[in-house]
Amino acid sequence: MIVVERGDTLYGLSREYGVDFQDLARANGLLPPYLIYVDQRLRLPGGGAQVASGGRPPFSPPLPPPQSNPDISIVPEPPVLGAPEPEPLDEEAQPAPVITTAPVDEVVATPSALVVPETPDPPPRAGAKFQWPLVGEVISAFGAKDEGTRNDGINIAAPEGTPVRAAENGIVAYAGNELRGFGNLILIQHEDGWATAYAHNGRILVERGQRVSLGDTIATVGSTGGVDRPQLHFEIRQGTTATNPIENLPPLVTSG
Repeated sequence: MIVVERGDTLYGLSREYGVDFQDLARANGLLPPYLIYVDQRLRLPGGGAQVASGGRPPFSPPLPPPQSNPDISIVPEPPVLGAPEPEPLDEEAQPAPVITTAPVDEVVATPSALVVPETPDPPPRAGAKFQWPLVGEVISAFGAKDEGTRNDGINIAAPEGTPVRAAENGIVAYAGNELRGFGNLILIQHEDGWATAYAHNGRILVERGQRVSLGDTIATVGSTGGVDRPQLHFEIRQGTTATNPIENLPPLVTSG
């Protein structure tokens, strides 16, 4: 077992313990955005039971040789949170699934997992369903795409500067731009293990730990993170499982 410390990343831990990044993520049920927390215990692949913290590691397996491929060009995906940016993996070691935004956009991303400090318990939900964070055209739907890529959310086109609103009551778990490919990103934790993600924002108007209510303006639409037109990448997750936002939102009614 590994006890996560401030500054750890999932990729860095995989290097430190000489284990495959994908195997470490899979052993702990971690999916994009691969969030890990201070004091969280991670199982090593193979069922090792020894707990390591402080002066880690208690054993010192050899580190794999440096990767020759400095960056991986993939179709955009949303994020991960908290501390230093990890070294990139080669293409074969890149974890799946890959998240795509607009099909025409390409961006450089890294399979990272940044440590996020614990946040307060989120407030009760306002309703049974989440609400649309903005009104616009869905330009990339949820699910598998061509060439094996996958979108774990939806992408909504809207004019630059359009307000992005919280889809439910919650606590801001992350607000920043550490993950290449997603630009200015906000993650909000909700009651009962739900979470929403908002990527490619222009301006971020909230900060980590802030309590938000359904409909609060949390950002403005932008084109950060490598996309070529203003849009919002929006995800709804139950624990580590990405769900189809359309199934958790009311029918979208537009005027005119």
